[in-house]
Amino acid sequence: MKTKKLILILIAGILFTSSNSMPLANAANTSLTITVPSAPRGNECTIKATLKDENGNPLQNMDIRFLICGTETIGTNRTDSNGVASLEFTLPDRLDPFETLKTGETTKTGTYKINAVFSGTTNYAQSSSEDVYIAYVFIDYTPYIVGCGILAVAIIGVVGYIGFRRRKLAKC
Repeated sequence: MKTKKLILILIAGILFTSSNSMPLANAANTSLTITVPSAPRGNECTIKATLKDENGNPLQNMDIRFLICGTETIGTNRTDSNGVASLEFTLPDRLDPFETLKTGETTKTGTYKINAVFSGTTNYAQSSSEDVYIAYVFIDYTPYIVGCGILAVAIIGVVGYIGFRRRKLAKC
């Protein structure tokens, strides 16, 4: 008798403290699709996820969680009457702070995986979807700065040489 009570208390505790509803074994299947437009770094884009039941009907007022690279939550939104949850998002400046450019490379593009997750409810099973976001990560101005520096040194050298020659000729 004590074991049955303990098991019931544990199950009740798990259900009570769970932040997401646990889907039932006979919950209806769902499908989630995500659309992520490609946009350059610094531009905001709208990520859209569409949630439908197994009959293709849109599911309204369901929480969709959006993640970047499958691990970092970037936002949550509820589906509208069309089953669509939207999120405005701007990519960070760089993919990897330790990433370096290859020699001669001035623009680095990279991809982010954006995920949408529906955790499920007691009536609807969980589902998820993934898309790729192409981003212009950063521009390396080093080749231009070095080139301008060399040009500046060359100009200063020529002007200095001309000035030196004029002074020398003026003394004669």
